[in-house]
Amino acid sequence: MQTQLKSLDIPLTYDQWQVLQEVAFNDKVVNQKQIAETLTKDDASVMRILEILTRHGLVAKSKRTEDKRFTSLSLTAEGRDFFEASQGKVNKIQESMFQGFTEGELKIVEAILKKMNKQLETRG
Repeated sequence: MQTQLKSLDIPLTYDQWQVLQEVAFNDKVVNQKQIAETLTKDDASVMRILEILTRHGLVAKSKRTEDKRFTSLSLTAEGRDFFEASQGKVNKIQESMFQGFTEGELKIVEAILKKMNKQLETRG
């Protein structure tokens, strides 16, 4: 996946792309902890990725007026433009990964990944 992103001049890792996508889809209502839970990543990893995305001017952090402890995440104008320009390319990469799989094979892959995830969760 990383090689494919690089070949399309998308200067993000796949993990960074996933975090950016979560912010884009949940603009101003998502925080670091929610992203970590959704993507099943540790908080520290998500925090580092958000720092990178913020430094590159793609993501902005803001405190909620009703609860200063809660930091909302949103895309900057530059981040929105970048996301919209890149989203179709990334979707094509993701679609090509599963090209040639039957519906039954996709269900098997999904079941295996869910089982692996469940086993990892019970160990933690």
